[in-house]
Amino acid sequence: MRLLKFEDSGELSVAECFGDNIPPYAILSHTWGADHEEVTFKDVTRGKGRNKDGYTKIRFCGKQAAYDNLQYFWVDTCCINKSSSAELAEAINSMFRWYLNAAKCYVYLSDVSIGSSVGNDPSFQRSWKPAFQRSKWFTRGWTLQELLAPKSVEFFSVEGERLGDKDSMVQEVHEITGIAIQALQGSPMAYFTVDERLLWAENRCTKREEDAAYSLLGIFDVHMPLIYGEGRKKAFIRLRREIKESSMEELPTFPQNAEREHSRRSSVSSRRFSINEGQNDEHRIVRLEQELLNEKEVRANLEKEAQVKKDYDAELRRQVDEAVSTKMEIMENMKAQQKEFVNERQLLEDEIENYKMKIEEAEDEMDRLLGNQDKERVDIDAKIQVFISEIEEVRKEAREQSQQASEQIVNLETELAKIKETNSRRYESLSTTFNRLSPNTNVPKDQSALVSQLEDLALRSFNYQQELQQAIAIAKSENETTRTTAEERETELRSQLSKEEAEVASLREQLDVEKAKVTSIRNFVESL
Repeated sequence: MRLLKFEDSGELSVAECFGDNIPPYAILSHTWGADHEEVTFKDVTRGKGRNKDGYTKIRFCGKQAAYDNLQYFWVDTCCINKSSSAELAEAINSMFRWYLNAAKCYVYLSDVSIGSSVGNDPSFQRSWKPAFQRSKWFTRGWTLQELLAPKSVEFFSVEGERLGDKDSMVQEVHEITGIAIQALQGSPMAYFTVDERLLWAENRCTKREEDAAYSLLGIFDVHMPLIYGEGRKKAFIRLRREIKESSMEELPTFPQNAEREHSRRSSVSSRRFSINEGQNDEHRIVRLEQELLNEKEVRANLEKEAQVKKDYDAELRRQVDEAVSTKMEIMENMKAQQKEFVNERQLLEDEIENYKMKIEEAEDEMDRLLGNQDKERVDIDAKIQVFISEIEEVRKEAREQSQQASEQIVNLETELAKIKETNSRRYESLSTTFNRLSPNTNVPKDQSALVSQLEDLALRSFNYQQELQQAIAIAKSENETTRTTAEERETELRSQLSKEEAEVASLREQLDVEKAKVTSIRNFVESL
């Protein structure tokens, strides 16, 4: 069997134990949740499963086992490799013994909660006892042997709090399950009739219908192979057959030397009679009567034993006849099944031959298609290389045009700087004229305002009127010319810049289209 152990690092490990080398261990009894939430043998060997709901039960069992000074523990979900049918069959046939040999059995009741109560609270038991009595653990097929086999059974809530044990709660468990108190207290299963033991499991259910019978193998101390798919009815027929054969082996044997014992007793009586021959006749008659009664008692016992032996032989012959009849029926069924198997095998062989022919045809067709695909792949690779070359050329051209556009923008910025410098010099010239005409007045910072004030000064100054008018006219003309030239140049540069940006955007769109084509071609080639 496999046993679990928590290492010092907190990792869960699995140990395989055989024969007499199995250490003391605790064992878990529980009801399964959803299959995908239970930790499996594969999960444990791969170091996974910590995020599953079922890991809570494993952690609880390991912690409680350590509290009870037990290093190892067993949990069915992850100690049995259920992908191996042989291992599963061996485990089910050994399950009762594993629970019987466990030092502790912890019953984890996932549907029983103590809420906020604590052990010293008088309402502690009232809070969980109704849920305990309704727990689905008492309705499952496999938990019957898990309740009866272990010597020590302890019940725990979903929080891991101890509720009690089988000994202290024997009356309550008896009322819930209907199981005899003597059985709950550890009396051997053989002390109870077959019908009584079957009655304990009558209202219990299992996920797979055959398990209703397989879960009782340990209860009746029998072994049989597992045939999932045979159905509940056939599984119970095989179980009853195994029980009957097992009970025949355990029938009491009767003395085969009954006549010899009778002769010995008669000889003893004769010797006694000879010894007392010389005594009084009356005393002798009493002794003879007593011996006669003893003889009758011995004969009656012998007749009873003979009748019991006769009944036993009749029952044995009946069981043998029944066994022979059953064997003949099984043999006939096996012959019929063998015949069906031969026919099915012939049909399967014919189908296999047909499939082989179809596979060969498919392989030929695949070779032909692969040859065509190789040729098409070469052509597609050549086209892809052409597309890649064209894309590189487009990229190069786009980079050159982008560089030219950048250079033109730099030139335009240079010309604008020159225009600003010219305007600045003209402003300085006008400022000098303004200071000469009006030295006590601050020079306006705006060129238009400066020109306007110069016009006002020209009107007030007769001596310099003509000179100012000429300067103003020249300034106005140059200002208008400069402004017009700057605006036209700016408009031209903006238009050219817009064209360059549109060309760059167009080249980028072409590049994206080519990229999409290449990606589509590559996906097509890979799908081939």
